[in-house]
Amino acid sequence: NISKINHSYDTGTITKNPSLSSTGEKQYTCLLCGITKEETLPKIDLNTSGYKQGTYKCPDDIPEGEYILISEIHQGYFSITADPMGNNIIDNDNFGPVSHIRIVSGVYLKLSRCIAVPYSDEISFAIVNNGFITGTYKVGKDIPAGTYKLTALSRGYYSIHDKPHGDILSNDFFDEGTCYIILKNGQYVEMKVVSSSVQKTMVLTAFEGVETLEEAIALRGTVLYAARED
Repeated sequence: NISKINHSYDTGTITKNPSLSSTGEKQYTCLLCGITKEETLPKIDLNTSGYKQGTYKCPDDIPEGEYILISEIHQGYFSITADPMGNNIIDNDNFGPVSHIRIVSGVYLKLSRCIAVPYSDEISFAIVNNGFITGTYKVGKDIPAGTYKLTALSRGYYSIHDKPHGDILSNDFFDEGTCYIILKNGQYVEMKVVSSSVQKTMVLTAFEGVETLEEAIALRGTVLYAARED
């Protein structure tokens, strides 16, 4: 007689991230005999899907790769650490409403007041006409490459990175005024209002066909993005 094996499966590994248009896959392996089974993960719904508040180990709980973070309220928080207790911080930030991160095997990702959605070419968060501007955006994806003027009615800050929260290529604080920046495809730009003022407004002005800051200063741009936080 052949006895029936009662399989005991591990917690599973995500082998394919779901997207807005396609399902994902998760594979489970039996700890007794090595047989595997597959689970279909539903398509991403930004209202219900994504990795919610909690701590995740990569790649056991969450695959390696780039993720878009979306704050559930005005400001979310994330940390990437080398151990599960939150020590040896690799990267962390309070952000809102959007940020980009990249995680690798062996790290722990903690999410608070936000969700993480696998990066997809189908997702873009820059909204023309009265859309938000504070946050971190990928140039060429969320906003076009080009020359921009930043205007803040309170203290503002920007930084330009070569990868999500990577090396800073350029950054500056400016008080109730303007500054000019050039953004190139593939870069990441972070913009924050850092004043305690009740009224917090930042406006991003774009200049088409302009390649230098001097040219931008001499021209009047068209406001594409603006945001207000009360």
